[in-house]
Amino acid sequence: MNEEQKLKRRERDHARYLKNREAVRERQRLYRLANTERIAETKRQWHDANLGRAKENLRRWRAANPHAVTASTINRQLAKTRRTVAWADHSKIRAIYAIARTYRDFGIDCHVDHIIPLRGELVSGLHVEHNLQLLPAHLNDAKGNRYEP
Repeated sequence: MNEEQKLKRRERDHARYLKNREAVRERQRLYRLANTERIAETKRQWHDANLGRAKENLRRWRAANPHAVTASTINRQLAKTRRTVAWADHSKIRAIYAIARTYRDFGIDCHVDHIIPLRGELVSGLHVEHNLQLLPAHLNDAKGNRYEP
């Protein structure tokens, strides 16, 4: 198939899509609902196989959407503030974050993780010392915003 044929085919397919846009979108929505696990696994595999491209895509998205990055940061900080209770031991919390900084200074990529996420879907945890743990960055990224008792 030469370039001219490819262009004609692309134009024909696009015209067909425009004619049936709502039906196509509904079919796509139903497919996503029926195959959420499969789609998530495919995305994970692509991300693992293309880590450099994934990081570059994220960097470009953040540069193009500073307002969304700012909103997300503010929402995270608010969630943390709202879920910090008066009886929390702030010195222990600061010590946990200091240990994480020390690990990072020595080249060990680790995160302070909330065992029960601050903004979980089913349950939300508190920002207290008993709900914090140090995790390697890749495990924390894989855990995401989930809690599995």
